[in-house]
Amino acid sequence: MIKYKNGVLVVSHGPLAASSITSAEMIAGKIPEERLGTLMLSIGENIDSFYEKMNEATKYLLDKNENVIILTDLLGGTPNNTALKIAIENERISVITGYNLMLLIEIFSNIDSELVVDNLIKFGKESLLNVKSIALEEEEDEEWL
Repeated sequence: MIKYKNGVLVVSHGPLAASSITSAEMIAGKIPEERLGTLMLSIGENIDSFYEKMNEATKYLLDKNENVIILTDLLGGTPNNTALKIAIENERISVITGYNLMLLIEIFSNIDSELVVDNLIKFGKESLLNVKSIALEEEEDEEWL
């Protein structure tokens, strides 16, 4: 069986992950389920049960992809801590926390390429902009839009 290059698991407290994926796919196109998973931590959910769900989702993606990137919403939260626990056990898994829509679009648009985690983090950080400041600086040159 031929494996895909990269799989992505997007994880969050509540429905943020699913909504972020929907928004990113509107722009970058649909990603097949063999390459993309989502997992949400519900209020009051058992942590051991959540670990099992994430472990199964990760195993599924690893079976179909050479590498898996787990994106989590918040450093220190249960989704991130659980992802880290799973990733430490497997060199084919990376974890990035604090994802944003631009980062998802970048990953989805380059899912068949070599994705370097440090470059993705840099891209995500650089996508945060003070647009009012930029607009005022570039007031006479509207090409930045």
